[in-house]
Amino acid sequence: FDDLDGAWLVGAQHMSLPGAVWLPEVGRGSLEPVMQRYLSDNVANLVTNNNDVLVVFCQADCWMSWNAVQRLTSMGYTEVRWYAEGVDGWLDQGWNLVPVDPVPVNVD
Repeated sequence: FDDLDGAWLVGAQHMSLPGAVWLPEVGRGSLEPVMQRYLSDNVANLVTNNNDVLVVFCQADCWMSWNAVQRLTSMGYTEVRWYAEGVDGWLDQGWNLVPVDPVPVNVD
């Protein structure tokens, strides 16, 4: 992402499940503090409490999404699910994907 304005530097449009929120890079091995805040702040804005169901996915068998699940459960979220088939499995079912933009990083 751009350190000046928090915009993600992506070259191609990303397709995802309808209604999904794209939080890139939150499943990397070790998160820098700015990315840890990015994850925690955005998830907190998406749920009403720690018992809301969160479904995490990427592409089929993407281990970054698995890592993100582990990270969310360690943050106290109790109903976190891994959709291992991700966008590939969604398409295999014959369901449509929609364009989605990544949530910008707050660099303040």
